Amino acid sequence: MKSGTAVVSRCSYSMKNDTGTTTSISLLFRRAATMEEGKAIFLASKLVHHDEEISDLGDSAYRTVAPAQLNVLKGKNWLVISAGAFPKPNPSLQEKVAREILKNIRE
Repeated sequence: MKSGTAVVSRCSYSMKNDTGTTTSISLLFRRAATMEEGKAIFLASKLVHHDEEISDLGDSAYRTVAPAQLNVLKGKNWLVISAGAFPKPNPSLQEKVAREILKNIRE
C-alpha cells in the first residue's frame, strides 16, 4: 500500500512446534521515495521510541520493548521485525530474520 511517498508492505508467518508452541515472525517493510526521506523518518522514530541501540545491522538499528520490535534502516528501506512466541519476544530470531532480509535488499 502507499503511505504518502512511501510504499509499505506487511507479511507474517507462524510455525507451531511439536509441543504446540507457536512462534510468529512479522515484517513491516517501508520503502521511502528517497534515502534522505527514509533516514529522516527512521531517525525521528528512533528519537521517540528507541530502547536499545543495535550495531552491525543495516545503516542503523534499534530495538523497542513495547511493542517488542527490531527496527532496521538500510538505504531508503525501513524494516520493522517482530519475532517470538507470544508474549515472549525472541531478540536473536529478530536479528537472524533481519540479516536474511538485508542480504536480499538492493538499492
